Amino acid sequence: MNSTLHTTIALIRRSITQSFQSLPRRDRPSSQAVRRLAQSISLVCLNIRTACLVDFCRIPSPQHTLPQLIDNLRKDECIGCAHTFAIFDSVDGDVFFVNSTMLSHKLNGSSPCDSDPVSDCRSLYSASIKLEDVTFISLDKPLRVLESLPEPLVSMLSYLRAHLAGAPRETCSDKRVSDVPSTLVLPSSNLSPYVQIPLAGILLDYSFAYVPPPRAEPQDNEVFLSGEALDVFEISLRSSETAESLELMKFSCPSEFSNPEPLATSTPTAIRDRLAPIVEHLNSNMDGGTGPSWEIIADISRVTLDRVAL
Repeated sequence: MNSTLHTTIALIRRSITQSFQSLPRRDRPSSQAVRRLAQSISLVCLNIRTACLVDFCRIPSPQHTLPQLIDNLRKDECIGCAHTFAIFDSVDGDVFFVNSTMLSHKLNGSSPCDSDPVSDCRSLYSASIKLEDVTFISLDKPLRVLESLPEPLVSMLSYLRAHLAGAPRETCSDKRVSDVPSTLVLPSSNLSPYVQIPLAGILLDYSFAYVPPPRAEPQDNEVFLSGEALDVFEISLRSSETAESLELMKFSCPSEFSNPEPLATSTPTAIRDRLAPIVEHLNSNMDGGTGPSWEIIADISRVTLDRVAL
């Protein structure tokens, strides 16, 4: 029997393949990349993560291909696809697939189910860390925790909120129609590493987000966090039956800012607890039976590197 996750991956993989059929064969991602893309998007559709970054393959002609792909996903009989959209960074070419409901919950601290006191799905939107619980670390020397967000980042988040405001107040049983645009192209006038890097951390549910120094012009070969002791957090889902593993997130934090307190929102235990309700829901079959079981693996390790990819 297939689990909800495996069924969703199969449906999304079919939609991706159909969307790429019109492309020249040489431009189509490999079957392995399509499978990985389907896995990543499935985790977004099923409310397990707010967004995924497509950094393992190139999506050709994204401004043409992405709307077609999202439209195909929304037409398909796929759980959660109606509230999924794409964000495209036209400066770096980065593509994110995003759960609009979870992003709204993250940025505004609310979800469509909050207005329903008897709703049983409220916890299914709480897997993402709220914006106020993210620790932003300035990479300017000396390293420090920022008390407030950089103004350009605030403007970008306001831009996202404005486009999410059109999303309907969906009920848990009706998520087939979404007013969120299929693809949102970020305004290039406000894009620099000063905004792009912390924005990616927000979208990808990192507990810590780096903020590089503002630069009038990018500096080639600029190195950050060289020789710094870092705590590296790795969160994944693992099948208890097949040992198959799906990465949810991997991020780091200078060890001096890592908070070991039991109530901290950034500990592996806190992250595991935040994901537990949705993973419990995930472990049911489409027909309500018992299927392959997924468990949350949350590890932390300490490393020191010559340079860190942001």
